[in-house]
Amino acid sequence: MRWTMNLLLNLLWIVFGGGFLIWLEYVVAGVLLCLTVVGIPFGLQCFKIASLGLFPFGKDIERNKGTPFFGTLGNVVWFVFA
Repeated sequence: MRWTMNLLLNLLWIVFGGGFLIWLEYVVAGVLLCLTVVGIPFGLQCFKIASLGLFPFGKDIERNKGTPFFGTLGNVVWFVFA
């Protein structure tokens, strides 16, 4: 029953909520960022956000515990330039 509700909500999100447009924008940004060596890590994260933007229901978001300094630094750079 839960997967059917997630499917229904995801389809409604794609059609009425702008999910396809969000997905398209993040995929284009990811491709452009992957053209540079420095932008590859950010481009890969754009692809992850694109999949979340297309199908947001039924997914969980977890923060990596590995390198908090570089993660925070990456978030600041992302916020300033994106």
